[in-house]
Amino acid sequence: MTLDANKVRGAVVIAVLIGVCVVMRLVEHAPNFTPLAATAIFAGFFFRSRMLALTVPIAALAISDLLGAGFYDARIMIAVYACIAVPALVGRFVRGRWMPVRVLGASLAASVLFFAVTNFAHFLFTPMYEKSLAGLLECYTLALPFFRNTLLGDLSWSFLFFGAYAVLPMAWLAMRARTQKALA
Repeated sequence: MTLDANKVRGAVVIAVLIGVCVVMRLVEHAPNFTPLAATAIFAGFFFRSRMLALTVPIAALAISDLLGAGFYDARIMIAVYACIAVPALVGRFVRGRWMPVRVLGASLAASVLFFAVTNFAHFLFTPMYEKSLAGLLECYTLALPFFRNTLLGDLSWSFLFFGAYAVLPMAWLAMRARTQKALA
């Protein structure tokens, strides 16, 4: 039985992206400074298959959660998982002219979405805050340091992933073409 080199390359890209996310969530790091959203954006950009682009960051999040990175209120987890899935869909729009500006925009949007949605879920589903406008404002105010880390993480990891893609164009383009053909 002969292994298809394109399928092997595709599997390697998937394994590397998931592996980086899992390892970075499990090692000591600043809260919310993870490559999950950047991986989602990059997967949406890189893979032709929407399902594959969605599967990569969700699998990384699920595996790292199972290995101890986190389990918490299921309703909040749904918000977190949704906020990691959306950038994979947005990543499809990164292609084209002005790619660096689009990557920057996608990273900023992913950070703001994560901050807004997950903190609103935290406000709604935990007894930590009074269920009032004052409680909501307190929730978002106390979450600002986490937002800073989310923003810095999303921008840094996006810069790393897309920078590697730009610096190694011949290798990446060949791998992408083979991967898309193998996984289509």
